[in-house]
Amino acid sequence: MAYIIKLLTFSFVFSIGLLGWSHLAQAQDEGMREILVDQKRASFGNGNIRGPQPEALPAIGHLITADFAVRSASIVGDTRDRRTRLKEIDDMVENAIKLAPSYGIQLSFGDKVVEDLNLRNFRGYTAANMLGAGRADTSQIKFLIKVPLDAQSDMKEIEKKMNDFVKKVKPVGRAEFLGKGDITLSVVAPDQYRGDVIGAIAKDASEVASRIGADYAVQLDGMQERVEWIRWGGKQVMLYIPYKMRVLPKG
Repeated sequence: MAYIIKLLTFSFVFSIGLLGWSHLAQAQDEGMREILVDQKRASFGNGNIRGPQPEALPAIGHLITADFAVRSASIVGDTRDRRTRLKEIDDMVENAIKLAPSYGIQLSFGDKVVEDLNLRNFRGYTAANMLGAGRADTSQIKFLIKVPLDAQSDMKEIEKKMNDFVKKVKPVGRAEFLGKGDITLSVVAPDQYRGDVIGAIAKDASEVASRIGADYAVQLDGMQERVEWIRWGGKQVMLYIPYKMRVLPKG
């Protein structure tokens, strides 16, 4: 789908398009939930949860501070009796959930879409997701620990907070808390920023149109596509639409 942007009619075209796009954005379920943003700029092109990425990052996007710093964690137990082993792991997960608020930490789970792990649902989660740990009579449960972010957050301090939390969770039997995964990011409802992304693209297109003269127009292809995301530095995320801009002679 392509849109021709002329300087004098740009605002009208943009406004009509935005009305239609807002309904499309609301329909994208994962875009209105908390999603993991684990790609770094160097790995751009490996794809994400919404579909294949373009070959190159578009020139214009919307940069935000991520909502959470997230680290993978696991609790491993090697008590020989399986029933005892699983109970020890469950009890230690419960201890972690109870301790987390005092460290400003939340527990979650999910590979792409992030879900809350709490006292109401953790036993169902562990029962469905318990794994072996590479040795006989050993089991583990994997989950996420996360800390809210804002513009003033210091990633080194957050890493220390996570490390301190892991050390303070009360052990149960032979269960052990491991939490040394790399820190990544998550964003809540990236589709809510669709208007900001489109606004940034619109501003750039308008500026281009004003510079190229009356004999040319700007065409934007792909503006109907969904919001995508990529990690951009220590705690920032770039939200974008995989559009392409072309300058065409008016005919």
